[in-house]
Amino acid sequence: MKDVGVKYKNVQVRVGNNVTILAGFNVTLKCVTEGFPPPKVSWFKFGNESSNRGSTYHIANTSKSDEGRYTCSAKNVFGTDDKSSYVTVIGK
Repeated sequence: MKDVGVKYKNVQVRVGNNVTILAGFNVTLKCVTEGFPPPKVSWFKFGNESSNRGSTYHIANTSKSDEGRYTCSAKNVFGTDDKSSYVTVIGK
């Protein structure tokens, strides 16, 4: 996985890429899915299922507590596929 550097206050990242971001910035992780029937998307933060649903996971005003692995899981009747990104937060 490649690391995506930060140049702007709001960053969008495709799941599967890692991101390093300054504390206080916003980041949106995007989960791109395909399939029929359309897959149901679930998000996991640090291995625990999140209440967040849908193809994006937005982290506003990042802090050290947001640092860790975020996983998008896409599931339909034919199977499941998971992709993860690691978010590193620099600063307070």
